[in-house]
Amino acid sequence: MSAAAAAPTKIDEDLHSRTLYVLGHEAMAKMSQAKVLLIGLRGLGVEIAKNVILTGVREFALFDNEPTTMLDLAAQFYLSESDIGKPRGPACVDKLARLNPAVKVHHVDSVGTAGKLNTDLLKSFTVVVMTEGSVALQLKINDFCHKHNICFISSSTPGLCGRVFCDFGEKFVVSDTNGEQAKTFMIASITKDSSGLVTSLLRHGLEDGDFVTFTEVEGMTQLNRCKPRKITVKDPHNFEIGDTSEFGAYVRGGTVLQVKQPKTLHFKPLATALKQPGEFLATDFGKLERPPQLHLAFTALEEYKSKTGKLPTPGNAKDAAQFVALAQALNKSAPAGHHKVETVNVKVLTQFALTCQGSISPMASVFGGIVGQEVLKACSGKFSPIQQFLYLDSFESLPDKIVASDYALTKSRYDGQIAAIGKQLQNKIMKQHMFLIGAGAIGCEMLKCWAVMGVGANRGMVHLTDMDNIERSNLSRQFLFREKDVKQPKSNVAAKAAAEMNPDFNIRPYVMRVGSDTEDQFNEPFWDSLDVVVTALDNVLCRPASPCWTRAPWAPKEARRWSFLAYPNTTVRRETHRKPGSRYAPSNTFLTRSSTRCNGRGTGLKASSRSFL
Repeated sequence: MSAAAAAPTKIDEDLHSRTLYVLGHEAMAKMSQAKVLLIGLRGLGVEIAKNVILTGVREFALFDNEPTTMLDLAAQFYLSESDIGKPRGPACVDKLARLNPAVKVHHVDSVGTAGKLNTDLLKSFTVVVMTEGSVALQLKINDFCHKHNICFISSSTPGLCGRVFCDFGEKFVVSDTNGEQAKTFMIASITKDSSGLVTSLLRHGLEDGDFVTFTEVEGMTQLNRCKPRKITVKDPHNFEIGDTSEFGAYVRGGTVLQVKQPKTLHFKPLATALKQPGEFLATDFGKLERPPQLHLAFTALEEYKSKTGKLPTPGNAKDAAQFVALAQALNKSAPAGHHKVETVNVKVLTQFALTCQGSISPMASVFGGIVGQEVLKACSGKFSPIQQFLYLDSFESLPDKIVASDYALTKSRYDGQIAAIGKQLQNKIMKQHMFLIGAGAIGCEMLKCWAVMGVGANRGMVHLTDMDNIERSNLSRQFLFREKDVKQPKSNVAAKAAAEMNPDFNIRPYVMRVGSDTEDQFNEPFWDSLDVVVTALDNVLCRPASPCWTRAPWAPKEARRWSFLAYPNTTVRRETHRKPGSRYAPSNTFLTRSSTRCNGRGTGLKASSRSFL
């Protein structure tokens, strides 16, 4: 299936200026005609809903009639204790609808069952996303979507890991695989032979399979405005275009123009992909062997639920051992050609089983962003979608030893998080003193996560500062702000919205920059009181002149956003963390503060007991 058919649509360019810059008018027009159905409104589901509604589809339908439980509150920021027992979907549909009045947001009564689907409902949507539901129901809905050219996405985030599966049909057309400007460059020479070797004056930046045409070539004039020719890259300065032996001899000059071509992608349905997943999309190059293990773990989890009627108990070694044994048996009995790992990683599967009943906001937020992007790709036909599985985990966040008593639930709003990381770590989180500088798009997301996680909620504190006021263009990506908040200070409005998500959340907003003119407020005792500082700002040149930050003098105005981490008690050489092959400076940088302030001069940053992001 290609993207949804576009119709003439007036796009609010003031509201969606940033999205238009990324997608363009044509893709945005397709987005504005798309209809999306989301099944499941726990932490992951509400993240997906928030992201897609803000972007501006035509219609967004929700379905989740399961009752709200205390476990939901650790990641579902639009549910509270007063919603316990109420159906999740109807309980938060009004709050989601207020994110973007231009989108029709509503809750549907039923999508049917694995035995009988509500096909009249399903066939009206461009994309169907499932974050909840049995495997039998997912297989049934996916089979229907695959046959009717409806894009299907499935995702879940048990504990400290997550999965995304995409099936966009037999023939999904991508109009632009990467969204980049078509490349153009000058020619040094072209050979007259069977291979037609083109040499560029500078690095061409092309890839095998790209198409090019030519202009202003002297001598070999047959290439000027020729039909796009497929290339084979030989090295950064040379590529072949095929037989040129019948053309005139190249004399001089000429320009190469890349011609972007639509690409048709073929997807396997879920039933086939589960057994034969193919290549997994790499997400962590330090754990390239992990996705096959996680694929087995997710398969074993469904088998475990089928046999026992429940998920493994958090922190329960007996349940974990039973789960691992089941996974090993499934792997051993896998038929030829089906997914199978050479050696089952017992440690990884044990960690999976011990924590899979948990739910944490950061993991839901990450996968909510990933799935939101896949929805945009499905609706617009722009950028290459995931083919077809993506896995990611953060088991390194777990304590060295998991004790059952540490995972005993407390009947509190943090139970979902305790089921994933334990009470000891939860208590540490609640005592943290944090300073967030910036309440824009990144800052709003950080505050949301911290609020539901309970950061600083028990004798801790979150400090927030931003000197800007809210503009209308902020509303399409800074979800803590609404139309009524325009022209109000970002920090005040964001702090109030975050506190409404969790009454225990301790937050103190400021409306001021961090610099020499505010040292009376952000003084030495203030900095010494902090555990972590996070700078959620646009680029390096906007970094605060805090006593713990030295701006890299070579950072250009157009510094791109990317990040690296430095941990306490280490020294980080700045050069080693510049993006490979890039002249740009890192902008989201994790620094650490020593009692004598950071040694940011020269090439190193002295790290000690205070962390900075």
